[in-house]
Order: sequence, then C-alpha cells, then structure tokens
Amino acid sequence: MKFKIRDRIKELRRVPASELVANPKNWRRHPKHQQNAMMAALKEVGYADALLAREDKKGRLILIDGHLRASISPKEQVPVLILDVSEAEADKILASADPIAGMAETDFESFKSLTGAMEFKVPDFGKMIAGLAMEDSLSIPDAPESVKRNVADLASIKAQRAKGKEGIIGKSDTEKYLVIVFPSRQAKERKLQSLKLPIDERYLSAEAIDLSVISRSTQIPSNGRSTKAARPNHSGAQG
Repeated sequence: MKFKIRDRIKELRRVPASELVANPKNWRRHPKHQQNAMMAALKEVGYADALLAREDKKGRLILIDGHLRASISPKEQVPVLILDVSEAEADKILASADPIAGMAETDFESFKSLTGAMEFKVPDFGKMIAGLAMEDSLSIPDAPESVKRNVADLASIKAQRAKGKEGIIGKSDTEKYLVIVFPSRQAKERKLQSLKLPIDERYLSAEAIDLSVISRSTQIPSNGRSTKAARPNHSGAQG
C-alpha cells in the first residue's frame, strides 16, 4: 500500500522558553544528572536542535519535545518547530519519539574514534563524553556457551515437568553450577590451574570439579548436602 509521508512542520519560531507550556501528559522525568549533562552540552555548543510544540486554540505553544531544555533555560530565546498536528497526533509523537531514538545501538569503536581527539571548553561536557565511551568496558559480556546450554536444558526440564511426563530428570541433575568463594585471587588461580582451566575462567561446570577438595571445612556426603558449612569469606575474591 503506497502512502505519502506528510511534512507536518508549519514554521520555525524563536520564543522565550518561559512562554512554552509544559505538556501535562509528558511522561518523561529528568533527574539531576541529566539536567547537568544537558546544561553542559548547551554551554559547550549551544542550541543546535529545535524544540517541538503545537499551537492550541488559545494560541499557546504546548510542548511535545524539549521539556528539559525549556526548564533549564527559561530566560533564553529558544528555537521551536511549530507542528500542524492535532492533540491526538501530538500524543503519539510524545509517546514514541524518545523510545524510537532509544532503539539505536551503539558502535563503541566508532564512538571512540569520533570523540578520541575532541577538545572541550566545558569540563563537565568532556567528562560526560568520556563516561559514554567507558560504557563499553562496563557492559556485561555474553554468558559462555556452556551456561547457555544449561539454561536451555533447565527450560526443557521445566517444560517436561509442567506436562507431567514420566522419567523426568531429577532436581539434583539440574543443579550443575556452584558459586565458590576463595580466600584469595592466588588461591583461585591455583585451583583453576590444578583443574587445567584458564585462570580467568568465571563459569565452571560442577562436573569439572572434585567437590571433596574444594574446601577442607566442607564435607559433601552422597546425598549432596553439606554437613558443615564453610566459614564465610569477606576477601571479595570469587570464583
């Protein structure tokens, strides 16, 4: 089905931010750190994007997008795109503009290439850009394939149990992974070396571990339950 994409921009107008009316249906909230980041960007570059508004029957400009910029610079003349839209259409823009923008994915290498040589007049703006570049190193990596397979196995077992089939794998067979706390990083590395595993390994299958040598303070009988709890460790080194 063919359709024509309409141009709904009626005009660009510069008005005092204080004269803009906040949309009572605005669902976005702007915490202090975002306010600081926006102010830093305005100080570094200035207004480089227009706010969006519609004009109601009383001639008031009702904001659709740009509430944060208007609120932190009320004395400034700000650029506003006046849209030829109804209140219902404005609601659709209000509901979808930010979420659609948020669907974009980040290519951190390209971002670092873009920002690596930048110089900043406003220190807070530079810190914000540096923080965005650091998010790549703070992201959580994908789980190893062994963990993904285990999750798939557990999902299959749960599905079988839900159907009430016979011959279901027992609960003890589904508990394949342990959390082990070592007294130090060196102790962790020694143990992984003894198991012929990489010293930076974070996920271990229980099948790869001789439970009887993990901790002398813990004895695990045939029923799989610990008869003596291991002393808690607070060193922060974890396996």
